[in-house]
Amino acid sequence: MLARTFSLVLVGLTPVIIEIEVASHRGVPGLILIGLPAKAVDEAKERITASLHHLGIRIRGRRTIVNLAPTDLRKTSPALDFAIVIGLLAMYGELPTPDAKTLFLGELALDGTLKSLTNPLALLIGAQKLGFNRVFFPAPNKDQVIPLAGLELYPVTSLSQYLGWARGEHKPELLSPKPPSLHIPSSELLLHQIQGQAAAKRALMISAAGHHHLLMTGPPGVGKTLLAQALPQLLPPLTHEESLEVTAIQSLVTPTQELITSRPFRSPHHTITTTGLLGGTANFRPGELSLAHHGVLCLDEMPEFRSSALEALRQPLEQQTITISNAFGSTTFPASILLVATANPCPCGFRGSSKRICNCQLSSRLRYQQKLSGPLIDRIDLHLSIPESKIENSKTHLPSTTEILAQITQAHHRQRLRYQPLGVSQVSQVPTAQLESFIKIQKNAHQLLLKASEKLNLSIRAHFKVLKIAQTIADLESTTEIEENHLAEALQYRQGLFLDQRFEE
Repeated sequence: MLARTFSLVLVGLTPVIIEIEVASHRGVPGLILIGLPAKAVDEAKERITASLHHLGIRIRGRRTIVNLAPTDLRKTSPALDFAIVIGLLAMYGELPTPDAKTLFLGELALDGTLKSLTNPLALLIGAQKLGFNRVFFPAPNKDQVIPLAGLELYPVTSLSQYLGWARGEHKPELLSPKPPSLHIPSSELLLHQIQGQAAAKRALMISAAGHHHLLMTGPPGVGKTLLAQALPQLLPPLTHEESLEVTAIQSLVTPTQELITSRPFRSPHHTITTTGLLGGTANFRPGELSLAHHGVLCLDEMPEFRSSALEALRQPLEQQTITISNAFGSTTFPASILLVATANPCPCGFRGSSKRICNCQLSSRLRYQQKLSGPLIDRIDLHLSIPESKIENSKTHLPSTTEILAQITQAHHRQRLRYQPLGVSQVSQVPTAQLESFIKIQKNAHQLLLKASEKLNLSIRAHFKVLKIAQTIADLESTTEIEENHLAEALQYRQGLFLDQRFEE
């Protein structure tokens, strides 16, 4: 007799169905696992044998083969134990064979109880995506999961409890639908704490409204870091689907009992390795890039990061995904991030300061600035040099935070409706080949763009980034066409930073 059961493993964040086939025949008695099991999975033979012995079920004196398909995928998760033992008991005729829409997750203890999973929510979200109807999982994880549409969740304490249900002795406990525990973001708006800096706040508005990457330079103490920290609060709330994605990624690193509803904000130290930033290791652990998915990745003091790590950001910034490959295979993590970075104008930080004198040599300044390569800077939409703000000018009237949020919200609404046919919600995500069919630009504004592109030696990528920024500014102003003043403002964000400082002397 052949019995089949189903379990699930994660390759990175990608769910993979594991079909478990159990059959026996005459031969040397034994329980054999095939299908590329790792040591932790192969040891399931002893855990299963001890669990069945504890329940008084005798292992048959036949040669029993357990095949874990797909056979070319290395199996490392002991959470396959539960599905294997259910398949074994179904082959023995101790219980009915489960249907193909039922999933089993859990590691067995020697007495037959189920031990908790390390990332239950990510596994259950994967089960939902793959179309399973019901999942039996360890009861210790009951408080770490949330109800998912179309998925019946049954917490199981032990193998004997499941056997009692399968034999009709009692009904299984269905996880009762309850409101998920929410991660409530702080209500304190950091934008209120920043004195003056009207130009920087305007750049933050544009960045949040169109999902444009932002790089700010300026002397220490002008508020670059505080501005970067304020950016997530200007973004719209996560949708339910985005919350599930963010929570699933976070659960791969830190088990959580909450559905995360606030935008992630990740600010790694500049000593981080390339693997720590992008993700990797043998277990396909996500890096800071993916942990910031649907949120903000802040690279404070960007030139201090390793060049190899920064240059590796080029492709993910455009594709919004990161593919990691190693000796055990490859996987793709989502990486739809909003990058905000800060930098000093020179190693000492006081180039252009009116309060301190810069003593850096021209060669050291150039060496410092060239840590950010041209191709990387070209992928960052907004370039902003932030000057020192005088105390007497810090009280300049600026739009209130409520007004700023209202403008950003209406700009998001306009973009979502406009780009709905493309399946994207923001202008920065529109493919370049399709951009012009969705943009209306006045003739004089178009002429200005062509002249500026030639004079500033803008690359083709930078040319279209300016156009996208101008469209975001037009959406903030609630106009239907890109006007000349919109384009002029957009061009200001492509000629700051180091470009006019490198050859002053």
